[in-house]
Amino acid sequence: MYHFIVNPHSQTGKGKKIWETLQEEIERRKVQYTVHYTKHAGHATELSREIAKTCQGVKTIIIVGGDGTANEVINGIDDFSDIIFGYIPTGSSNDLARGLNLKLKPMEALDHVLSPKRIKYVDYGSVTYKDGTFRKHFFVSSGIGYDADICYDALTSPIKLFLNRFHLGKFTYIAIAVKQILSNRPFQTTAIFDGMQKRTIENTVFIASMNHRYEGGGLPMAPNADFTDGELNVCIVNNFPKYKIFLLMPTIFFGKHILFKGVELVKCRSIELITDRPVTIHADGEYGGTKEHITVTCHQRKLRFLL
Repeated sequence: MYHFIVNPHSQTGKGKKIWETLQEEIERRKVQYTVHYTKHAGHATELSREIAKTCQGVKTIIIVGGDGTANEVINGIDDFSDIIFGYIPTGSSNDLARGLNLKLKPMEALDHVLSPKRIKYVDYGSVTYKDGTFRKHFFVSSGIGYDADICYDALTSPIKLFLNRFHLGKFTYIAIAVKQILSNRPFQTTAIFDGMQKRTIENTVFIASMNHRYEGGGLPMAPNADFTDGELNVCIVNNFPKYKIFLLMPTIFFGKHILFKGVELVKCRSIELITDRPVTIHADGEYGGTKEHITVTCHQRKLRFLL
């Protein structure tokens, strides 16, 4: 039995039409399934929680939506031992699909879900506030600072809706990134890697804790990330003047940003971040509020995925 969680509003409403086409193929193959449509923000979390708690045995949950929908689904589940995930990307970024080397065309992705070559255990991450008031899982990445400010702006900006209409959603983050350069304020960070190595990061622009290679619509922020190694690839950008960010941005398309002085990649299982003022936090591009003290952790090979 497949449990499809469908976001009909993904890709500015195109998700509904995409699902209708997929459903015809599912019916043609006489597959046993249930379908659950998301109706509002956070609804996918409620749906996945209900499926996990009320359905018996191993549950195969197929996400039909974007990275935000996938993030909501994972956050509705406490015990992953009897869950198998599948993903049919219909969003504007689809970084999870890229990271997992999944097909980006929905019909091809459906074929892989219904006839998978393998089931693979993959990592996921979690971000927690020091005071315990917030805990959120993520598939792809979690970030603070400039990185998170871009994600928050993308969730609230009309730019994304406009570009999605012309199938240019992946340029949303680039357009907003340029805008954010002018308002970005660096901050000081104390970072503790794996509970042992402590260092001060002056003039922090952003810190992105990557579980997968891509974020922001296909930008290889961590070109060598491995989603099965139990480690985060933490991209740290600091002591970087604003004018130089304009030079840095085009290189991210090719993963060459790591060659710049002021850009560093550090591998660790967890990172504790203490900032000198509240900064914006994101998990898979979803807004996580502002805080001064968080811990980001990688959980090795806890999720099963149809690949």
